[in-house]
Amino acid sequence: MRRLSITLLIGLLFVSSTFIAQTNIEVKEGKYVESDGTLYSGTYRTYYENDQLKEEYGINNGILSGLVKHYFEDGSVKEVGSYLEGEKDGEWKKWDVEGNQTAEAYYSKGKKEGTWVIWDESGTKRFELLYKNDQRTGTWKMWDDSGDLISEKVY
Repeated sequence: MRRLSITLLIGLLFVSSTFIAQTNIEVKEGKYVESDGTLYSGTYRTYYENDQLKEEYGINNGILSGLVKHYFEDGSVKEVGSYLEGEKDGEWKKWDVEGNQTAEAYYSKGKKEGTWVIWDESGTKRFELLYKNDQRTGTWKMWDDSGDLISEKVY
């Protein structure tokens, strides 16, 4: 029993020090820096007042790099994406609080790229947009709330 108590105490100290370390990280000149001035590497987390996880970011040498997740206050996923050397890169997805996907977007080195899709709260596709190197391109489409195509514009 004594060994279990000591193990639990050590575990609590580790969890506490992990949380405290997160609060000692600041953003200075666009970089995540620890209180001693060193560039932070690891997963940075923020929390709601109810202690529910709010955001988690992958960081390498002070720069956003890797997976990013945002959560609603109930713990469900709000947004998932990734950064590469401080810029959005790859697929980004968003959901509403009920868990319905509301958006899908793509980036390449911080620039809008590829097909973006936006759905309304009922799951109906409302917009399909195309980007190439951060510029509008191709045919953009818009649907009404019944799912009927109502507009197309070529860029």
